[in-house]
Amino acid sequence: MTQPVVPNEATTPTADAARSTRARILSVLRSPVFLIGVATAILAYSLTQGYEWGVINWTFGRETGRKPALPALVIISTFLALPIAYRYLRTSSHVRRALGLLILVGVGVYWSHSFLEGAGFKPMSKMIWTKGHAEFLRIAQEEPPAVLVANYTAMSRKHKWRFARSKPPGSVLVYRGIIAAADSPFGGLVAPIYEDQPKKGWQETRDWRISGVMFTLLPFLTFLTIIPLYQLTVLLAGRREAQIAALLYAVVPVLSLVPMHLDGALYPLLGTSAAALMAWGFERRKPWMAAVSGLVLSAGVFVTFGLLAIVPVVALLPMYQLTREDGPWRTRVRSAAGYVGWFALGLVAFHLPLVAFLHYDPIECFNDAMQNHTTWWKGGGHNWVLGSPMQFAVWIGLPVAVAAVVGAFASLRREHFLNPTSLLLLATFISIALTAWHGSARAEAQRLWIFFTPLLLVGAARQIATWEDRHGPTVVPAFIAMELATAIFIKTHFTF
Repeated sequence: MTQPVVPNEATTPTADAARSTRARILSVLRSPVFLIGVATAILAYSLTQGYEWGVINWTFGRETGRKPALPALVIISTFLALPIAYRYLRTSSHVRRALGLLILVGVGVYWSHSFLEGAGFKPMSKMIWTKGHAEFLRIAQEEPPAVLVANYTAMSRKHKWRFARSKPPGSVLVYRGIIAAADSPFGGLVAPIYEDQPKKGWQETRDWRISGVMFTLLPFLTFLTIIPLYQLTVLLAGRREAQIAALLYAVVPVLSLVPMHLDGALYPLLGTSAAALMAWGFERRKPWMAAVSGLVLSAGVFVTFGLLAIVPVVALLPMYQLTREDGPWRTRVRSAAGYVGWFALGLVAFHLPLVAFLHYDPIECFNDAMQNHTTWWKGGGHNWVLGSPMQFAVWIGLPVAVAAVVGAFASLRREHFLNPTSLLLLATFISIALTAWHGSARAEAQRLWIFFTPLLLVGAARQIATWEDRHGPTVVPAFIAMELATAIFIKTHFTF
């Protein structure tokens, strides 16, 4: 009788696969490319440390100071990576990796525009220490948080704060968080990447660490918005539209040309995340997600009153429930109203503890900020009703602006009316029109309206996808090139 053959563990497919993996790893580790690559990396690191290397120093001449190669490296790698990111996102199933690569490309574009000035990191340092940031950072270092929140309006008037008076206290607390990160090991880790440590006192070293943290975090947060933008567009329009929106967001001029501001780094991230959470809630039938959306947007309003402009935009998204044919009309109305109710609860829930325990008066703070804004820019009147939208259209690039406008008109057709993308796009345009009429964004619409950009991109991407169907696959790459060209034109003519 034949005995059954018991497979030897050493000859199982799992064991063979493990041996094959080990063999490949050993092959790589033994390859001359790897060994010489490691040696080259060690040599490159050593040469940057300022040591004396005898014959090497003699061969290349005397020491002339460290020459930063990072700007050129960033520019070259960014524009090499952009077509790779485009191809990867549009063809790969690894969405997370593709979005991660696209975020890095966006950061590279951000820095590349600054490096075009030929002054390394000096333009960004100037933005931090000579513009409005300097006031926020000074206040954040001087004032205790609890006292600041409770007495913000009175303190802003007493100390005659110029920039901080136009914001709620949450903006200063964000800068306080940046300072805390600078004082942590993280600050000491990232600061040397950009500049040499100063040889002066404690405050100069702290400022150096603050610069390093802001150089690292603000560009990254600016393009982290790609993730909620992608999710929002998938939920409302579709996956292909989400790819288009994410790709264009990485190259929209205003995001890179208004650098080192919370306007680009934080406000779009909070606003888009709130909209994505609301869409996630009604698509997955989870009303409590609307409350989380309200919490996020309320936190945003505590940082900037500008985000009040998109509160009604997000609140209108559940109206899409009315068009669904999955129940009686009355049931759908109750469902939509329920999401709005949960959203309102989230809005109140964030601010309630601030009012109850820290004695924060948001209404007084808002009125004082608006009064401050009315005297900020004199002249112009309602000429800015058209001027501000035109300015904003140029700074987000005509491909995005025109596609959004055409998409808004298309949203009025019966086949598109009241679908979620149309609701978002039309509500955003109405909010922009009302904000323009109010006139508080005179001469700075490109910065003050920057949080509208991802919301417009959702509808713009739908229209661009339609054009791509009609005119072929070159549409999106051509629009990306136009956005980059627009950014360079604005940079060289208006922002140096």
